[in-house]
Amino acid sequence: YGLTAFASIPGHGFVAGDNITVTGADVAAYNGNKTIQSVVDGDTFTYLHGGVVTADVTVFPTVRLNNTNGTAIATAVAHGLSTNDSIDISDAIDGETTITTSGTYNGTHTITVTSPDTFTYDLGTTKTNLQGPATGMIGNVKTTTAKARVANHGFVTGDSVAISGATPTAFNGGSFSITVTDTDNFTYTLPSAQGDASGSIVASSGSGSAGEAAQLIAWVRGVDNNEDENNNSISTDIRASAHGDVLHSRPAVVNYNRFGNDDDVYIFYGANDGIFRAVKGGFAQADTVGMTEPEPFQEAWGFIPEEFFSSFARLRNNEPLITSNNKKPYFADGSIGVYTKDVNDDGKLDHTDGDIVWIFISMHRGGRLLYALDVSNPLDPKLLWRKTNADTGWAELGQTWSLPNVQEIAIDTDGAGAGDDDDKEVVLVFGAGYDPFVEDLDPAEITAFNDDTDGDGHLAVKIGAASYERGQGRGIFVVDALTGNILWQAGPSVADPSIATPSSSHTFLTVTGMDYAIPSDVVVISDQNSTNLNRAYVGDTGGNMWRVDMSDSFVTNWTVTKIAAIADHTTVKPGLDPDGDPFTNFPGLRKFIFPPDVVYTEDGYDAILIGSGDREHPFDVSVTNRFYMFKDTNIGTSIDPGFTTYGESDLFDATSNCIQAAGSCSGSGDEADSATAADALTTADGWYITLSEGEKVVGNAVTLNNITFFNTNVPSSVAGSSGSCESDLGEARQYQVRFDDATAIADQNIDGYTNAADRYNVHAGGGYLPSPVPVVVEINGEIHEGVISGVNVSQPPGSILNTRLRKFWFKEME
Repeated sequence: YGLTAFASIPGHGFVAGDNITVTGADVAAYNGNKTIQSVVDGDTFTYLHGGVVTADVTVFPTVRLNNTNGTAIATAVAHGLSTNDSIDISDAIDGETTITTSGTYNGTHTITVTSPDTFTYDLGTTKTNLQGPATGMIGNVKTTTAKARVANHGFVTGDSVAISGATPTAFNGGSFSITVTDTDNFTYTLPSAQGDASGSIVASSGSGSAGEAAQLIAWVRGVDNNEDENNNSISTDIRASAHGDVLHSRPAVVNYNRFGNDDDVYIFYGANDGIFRAVKGGFAQADTVGMTEPEPFQEAWGFIPEEFFSSFARLRNNEPLITSNNKKPYFADGSIGVYTKDVNDDGKLDHTDGDIVWIFISMHRGGRLLYALDVSNPLDPKLLWRKTNADTGWAELGQTWSLPNVQEIAIDTDGAGAGDDDDKEVVLVFGAGYDPFVEDLDPAEITAFNDDTDGDGHLAVKIGAASYERGQGRGIFVVDALTGNILWQAGPSVADPSIATPSSSHTFLTVTGMDYAIPSDVVVISDQNSTNLNRAYVGDTGGNMWRVDMSDSFVTNWTVTKIAAIADHTTVKPGLDPDGDPFTNFPGLRKFIFPPDVVYTEDGYDAILIGSGDREHPFDVSVTNRFYMFKDTNIGTSIDPGFTTYGESDLFDATSNCIQAAGSCSGSGDEADSATAADALTTADGWYITLSEGEKVVGNAVTLNNITFFNTNVPSSVAGSSGSCESDLGEARQYQVRFDDATAIADQNIDGYTNAADRYNVHAGGGYLPSPVPVVVEINGEIHEGVISGVNVSQPPGSILNTRLRKFWFKEME
């Protein structure tokens, strides 16, 4: 072992003759003030330890430079800096202690890089016995040189580039002159020194990237010019991934019947490759000279809203990858409203006769925008209008989840009353949208639902000390379908006029308590005694059910009433229950995301049927969800002035199915208990069924022949699994209950209706069943009813569909 110590410190930066201090070694001779004898390489050096030792150290020491030459040696793992970079150093750490002495290690310095993990800088003056951070780190390294990665950016040095999407915003700007380092990276100079940035960089150039833009446009159109997806070394053929997923979008189907054979069908839908498409879905071909039609099943055209342009580079480059911080991009992924008018009533939709076909496109998670297209000529689409939350009066618009529901409503637009057809306006009725900043929060982590500790009147959700203020999607819009102008809007009263500021050009109704997002479709109906649409219902993400009365021809006289409020927002959810277990079944976060079904009765009320559930959090088990029937006894065109909003205490608890199965009653279990329960339901304002742990309603309800159908999902964590080969999609249940008393029907189970499970059956495969769709057909002069849910068809008692024929097509492409 001799007198020489060999030491290894990656990127140590020492030179022969440096004076160092060694402390902490378990062999005392290695410790003390030492002089470096030689530098073997960038990671190894030797020094004389001054005594004979016979063993190596087992407790490794700390080595510091006794800085007498004014040079600091810094370690910052993978610092990414370059020699001569000017950086701002604060909170320097020497391995054990934060050094904050002004004029020593902190401040703005020009550096010399010694390795990927180390660099040196001049302290300005010689410092005696300052312990340099030889094995330590530098905190808060800042520099004016920003380094950006944008895959296949296509820029050249000197391009003027606009940067957006970075945090902090100091990295963003409209015009930075860049220096290209390779095909995926470039640098630019910031006006002030900054630390690390986060976010997804979006870079656009005013010059120098025309070639890349052309390549990107071709790729969007389907050309395989990026990664050779087909593995054939050809960059001009169609790529394998030309069509994106269709996740939330529901296709709109229009039979133009221009050729009189009922087979002139076009299908309109959006996909998450960014393109909204029109596809020829029928076989009919033009029989007029000079007219040309696409072949059946071919794409007629594709349309891309301008708001999506900046997202295509990410799709093409597949970078950044999808993570919790860089979420999946969505596009025209919402529902589509359709308006058609056959002006001469010839059974055809022919634009040469002045017939009209308009479509209205919502985006779901694709953004806070709506598009309206005139597709009267299916081969020549035209833009009617577009609206975003940046337009005047539209600030409250959230992500557009709600179907643009096309209706003709009697509205006076000329002051002459609404007594003629000219005053029936074609309008869109929809909820103001989804608020992802609040609604995407994990329900299990929320500690306060309606916080207003800052006193500004804006309700916020809290997770611990973090506060997330509600600011979009609160309310209902009624919009002119032709122009996109708002005719009527309902929304919250807010203290800050910068949020939800209504336009002076339309009627804005302030509604107390309308403080939660409304992503649901809005159901528009007429009362039982009218043929004119005069009433609407919709729920919100705060568990409230709203009714809009719109029978008056003047929109200024329309009213909004809260029919029911079923969520407890006052209880702060603790982290653990009284037994010390994680808290579950919290009642306060019930959400209505899907529209209700409304059933007329002869018993003096209209039944409103709706279920709660947050399908955006499929694995959550912290919220107790329920399915509800509310009795709206105001069956006319207005609400009784003395009406009081229903709470859960006003409803009958039908969970046990006591009315039908006496054995499930809480009393003696005889028929008298069932009779008592039936009497209680008669006097109650509705009923509810409490769902099992974690179970949530995942679509709207449909009622046919007095039977209400709705679907739920139970997370696999509580539903259980019969084997390791099963999916993690949870249990899919379809319920069938009588709408008036929540009892089961005869084809569910065979055990005599003894418990709540008799109300549903389980679908193989699990997951989210689609919302049930009603089917009404005429067979041999008789009307038959059924419900399609996924691949299954169900018939309520007394309704027979007879034989169903499967008819479909597909096209196989190379």
